[in-house]
Amino acid sequence: MTQDWDMHQWLWGAWGVGMMLMMVVFWGVVVAGIVVAIRWLAGQTREPRSDRASRSGPGLQVDGR
Repeated sequence: MTQDWDMHQWLWGAWGVGMMLMMVVFWGVVVAGIVVAIRWLAGQTREPRSDRASRSGPGLQVDGR
């Protein structure tokens, strides 16, 4: 009888660790999804900004030589 209980404890421990890891992964995906959604929504409300590298300014003139 003692051996059976020890086996149950080991299996429950492994099951508990697996469930804990799955819970951490689940909440990580939920938090990452919320962050991506907020960033996407914030990007939708702003005007598209031009790329700084594509603008020509006084110091960015190309001579052509």
